[in-house]
Amino acid sequence: MRNLRRLIRKVLPLSARNVLYPYCYPVYNLVARSIKEARKVYRNEYALSEYSGSGGHSQESHGKKVIKHIFLRLYFIIYALLFLIYLILRKLYLVIWLLTLRYQYLIVNHNPDENVRAIIVRNFFQILFVISDIHARYWLNQFSENISNVTPVYKHSGILHIIGSLGPGGSERQLVMTVTSLVKEESCNVTVACDDLSKGPAQFYLPQLEKTNVDVVTVSEHSTIIDNELNDDYKTVIEYLPLSLRADVLQYIGLLHNKTPEIAHFWLDTVCIKGGIAAVLTGVPRIVLGLRSLPPYHFVFHRPNMREAYRWLAKQQGVILVNNSYAGARAYEQWLGLPVNSIKIVYNGFVTDLNKLIHPVQAHSKGVRKSNNIPERTTVIGTVIRFTEEKRPLLWMNIAIALNKINPEIHYLVVGDGPLLQSCKNKIKRHGLENVVHFCGNVSDVYSYILAMDLFLLTSRVEGLPNVLVESQLLGVPVVTTRAGGAPETLLDKNTGWVLENENIDEISSKLQNLIQDKTQLNKAGEQGRKYVSDKFSVERMVKEIKAIYAQRGVQQAAEFDFARFEFGKNWVNYIKANYIEEVLEQSKQHLLNFLEVEDLKGKTFLDIGCGSGLHSLSAVDAGASIIYSFDYDLDSVKATHYLKDYQERDENWHVEQGSVLDDAYIKDLPTFDIVYSWGVLHHTGDVWHAIKNAASRVKPGGVFYIALYSADVQIDPGPEFWLEIKKKYVSSGMLRRRWMELWYIWRFMMESQPIKILKVIERAYEYKKVRGMNLMTDIRDWLGGWPMEFVFDNDAIIFCKKLGFKLEKIVTGEANTEFLFRQLPAVKE
Repeated sequence: MRNLRRLIRKVLPLSARNVLYPYCYPVYNLVARSIKEARKVYRNEYALSEYSGSGGHSQESHGKKVIKHIFLRLYFIIYALLFLIYLILRKLYLVIWLLTLRYQYLIVNHNPDENVRAIIVRNFFQILFVISDIHARYWLNQFSENISNVTPVYKHSGILHIIGSLGPGGSERQLVMTVTSLVKEESCNVTVACDDLSKGPAQFYLPQLEKTNVDVVTVSEHSTIIDNELNDDYKTVIEYLPLSLRADVLQYIGLLHNKTPEIAHFWLDTVCIKGGIAAVLTGVPRIVLGLRSLPPYHFVFHRPNMREAYRWLAKQQGVILVNNSYAGARAYEQWLGLPVNSIKIVYNGFVTDLNKLIHPVQAHSKGVRKSNNIPERTTVIGTVIRFTEEKRPLLWMNIAIALNKINPEIHYLVVGDGPLLQSCKNKIKRHGLENVVHFCGNVSDVYSYILAMDLFLLTSRVEGLPNVLVESQLLGVPVVTTRAGGAPETLLDKNTGWVLENENIDEISSKLQNLIQDKTQLNKAGEQGRKYVSDKFSVERMVKEIKAIYAQRGVQQAAEFDFARFEFGKNWVNYIKANYIEEVLEQSKQHLLNFLEVEDLKGKTFLDIGCGSGLHSLSAVDAGASIIYSFDYDLDSVKATHYLKDYQERDENWHVEQGSVLDDAYIKDLPTFDIVYSWGVLHHTGDVWHAIKNAASRVKPGGVFYIALYSADVQIDPGPEFWLEIKKKYVSSGMLRRRWMELWYIWRFMMESQPIKILKVIERAYEYKKVRGMNLMTDIRDWLGGWPMEFVFDNDAIIFCKKLGFKLEKIVTGEANTEFLFRQLPAVKE
């Protein structure tokens, strides 16, 4: 054992030994003690047999006993060593996870022309996430089976809001507004609990809550109940959770067991997961999980077990998921495999009384300029951000540096703090711009600083619903933002602000210079912004919607959904990367024009529902369509379409965004179009008739409705039921099984189990791209994996559209899809 200790000291550095010590030392002690005891027993028993003068038979009996004892000890040692290896691997897994957080931004950047290194890192992350999901799924299944052993609390009253801290963040501010309004309106019994309320930034909003006499506690205050009063059944069932969740969930159980709220509202991901599990265990009737941004894999906040824990919570009775933006809700649904619209949307709320906002801080805003030595009439561009990677402050600094070369008179106000602050200061210092770029740190009167700006610029890579964009417009300051998460939802593009379509620094700086020169346009945008925010983002509206959610009984939103959804977007990203050439665009355009029986689309407006790769939208652009709208539920499809748009430099009148055809409110806000197009999409939504109805509602009077649906008429042998089972198996399979299923499909259905037909398959693959410019393997994967999925009888689709006021003009049935061209009939005058 002494030699083993020496070997460990030589092989492992001190830092690694310190990390592994808590896990290794107890097992090492067990192994050493076992060997020592085995030797002692052997010596004692052998000495006893010699002293007693026993014969060979007696000695042999003692020897067998000793050997048996040694074998048992060796078995224990092997088991202990295996357990030690497991602990080391688990710790190593967590260490790797933490070390690679800096590369997690690659998860969301599916750029088809990225380098090999980025592809390798992304695949590594995917493996890491899958391992985490499998591990968490196993523990949560065990946990679910033992929940029934716990007796929940039966008397519940009041509302409990739980968040990590009361620091200077957007979510914390929204919590304070919500709680304050609830107490003022109905004098509700409201309590706020935090993980951390230590001195400093964690207490930033505490004074505001204290003014309203709201009880504010920490989760740890109630941890004593765990040892003194908590039923042992809780402690037993907690052991079935993943190790990283046990201690925190147990603390939250103590809090909930003591406060016994009727409604538990959790804010932000880590709190939602730990608190949500504890709330289910203690029997809280209504559990609201506030998902405040995009899924956590976009951030450094992503931790093992998150995805599976959310999926488990989504199935539980009483749980309601809420997000503050459309983009965030749809992204979470896609990440978790939830049905469309299963996550509620409540936009953030703000005090919109301008008399209470502007006049008290207007004088101070002049002081802001004066304290930073900014001349009175100088143009100021500013921002309010956390200096973290997802906010991309270094990109902001690069834009300021580029714009300074165009217009050196502009000054810049930067409010906020964070780990990248010093890097930004160093960059500005290297370029000698310390006198024009002013770093203000964290401030309590943010509105005074925003009012000191002429234009607000946000360069985030990831956002939920950025409060600062709403507040800037409310104060009459126009905004410019990247297309990050819910940022475009906070403004009216080209009216109250501007959304950047690309991240080219020179183009952005030129655009900002053009905006600054047009003072009339800026003033008009400021006036429109105030009205827009007052109508859409009032705190009264937010509290009303939250109270409506509190009044609901949580339902099992995903009980009938199997959480399996094909990655359509990733399939299209791969297709564009491997196949896009000008010839493919021409073939796709000709197919579109031939079916519509027109020579071009000049003067026509075009809506592409489920834009996929973006190829068909680009075909409409190339055919001369005047306005093109493209949207898709899948974020990866949106990115693939954006890539194609940027690659072709087709910015004119082509709008690309994330959206769902099942979202009634989203569809209602869209304009109507001459051509509404959806090829092979509506049957993948999970509610094909609802999707057809919503899509058809966007057709102009006299316009055409061009759709393609999987036909139940041609799927006879095998029938639709067979293919639905195949699709379920495909989406739930790993990479190797998927490749095998693709080969099986080619062998059975394309080669008809005849090897000689391989030449026909190769020929078909070559000719396939001439039809709609598609790729054979891409379509095979789309066919096998297209879940959720519905088959439609052709006549049913014709009758349904006829009831909606359409006349069938053309129908073509192919190998699996039937293409329909309907024209809307003129309204009948009464």
